[in-house]
Amino acid sequence: MRTTVTLDDVVEERLKLYAAKRSIRFKHALNDVLREGLRHLERAAGRKPYRSEPKAVGLKSGLSYDNVSELLEQVEGAAFR
Repeated sequence: MRTTVTLDDVVEERLKLYAAKRSIRFKHALNDVLREGLRHLERAAGRKPYRSEPKAVGLKSGLSYDNVSELLEQVEGAAFR
């Protein structure tokens, strides 16, 4: 199939380097790169997003997370600084 594609200058240069390193024609390099990019997108679309479940760890009575500095002093002593 024949079509017209407008490439950024940087993309064109990188494709030319890719083609030269592999001793292939520019159009083959373009097809290789597009094919691999599409494969990557299809794999990523099929993955489930990472989800984590929060777990309640509890808080010892008498301690509060409202003042972290005070909490550290209570837990580790005055030498935590």
